[in-house]
This record gives sequence, structure tokens and C-alpha cells, in this order.
Amino acid sequence: MEKSIETKECIRKIIHYISTHNAMIQVDRNQWVTIPQHGCSDEYCIIIHSGHIAVAQPEGINCFLYAPIIINLNIYLPPSTIRFKTLTPVCYEIINKQAAFAIIEQENLWKETVWLNRSLLESYFAATPGFQR
Repeated sequence: MEKSIETKECIRKIIHYISTHNAMIQVDRNQWVTIPQHGCSDEYCIIIHSGHIAVAQPEGINCFLYAPIIINLNIYLPPSTIRFKTLTPVCYEIINKQAAFAIIEQENLWKETVWLNRSLLESYFAATPGFQR
């Protein structure tokens, strides 16, 4: 599902503030990425800077997401269950969720965070069979 220009700008604004740009990870197309491979705890979020991914849990594909997007900032996904498949080359980074929340609070980015959540929920429900708006 394509994001509106306003949604993209809100997500880019959050990323501008919370990204460290120090630990960027590049992955080729058609690769599986799991969070435990990075040794992360529950207190993480993933910034997808570029590319397209399919988010999956053990029961199958949940949804398709396009950069820019932030995963696991507002919705809890246990690190042992989340993984994604790169549909194109992808650039991402993993950051501490509490540090991200502190910046969101400090910079008053709550409106932008709501837009991010809305985009994630729309993508999830668009991939849910039988769901109608």
C-alpha cells in the first residue's frame, strides 16, 4: 500500500531525529533477516531506510512494507518471532526503542508517530484476508 506524501514526511521526520546512521546494514534482495541474529532484546525498533520487505511471523506473511518505515516502535513484536524477507535490496538499522521514545518526547513527535502507526495498521489490514474498510 502506497503511503501518502504527508505520511512519508511524518515518517522521515521521525527517522531524521532517531536514526544514528552509524549502524546501517545493507542486505541484498531475497534474504531473510531475523532480529535474534543481531542479539537484540525486546527494546529495539528497526528503521527501514530503503527497499521493500515482507514482514513475517511463524504463521506466515503479515504484510508488505516500503521504506521509509519504522518497525516495532509502537507495536510490540517479540524479537524471536519477527523476521522479514527483502524483496529488493534493503538498508536498515536497529536502534534502542527507549532512546527513540526519549527523542520523540523531547522533540514532540507524537503527531508523526500517530501517522506512522496509521500507516503500519493500514498495511497490516490491507494484507488481512476478508478485512474491509
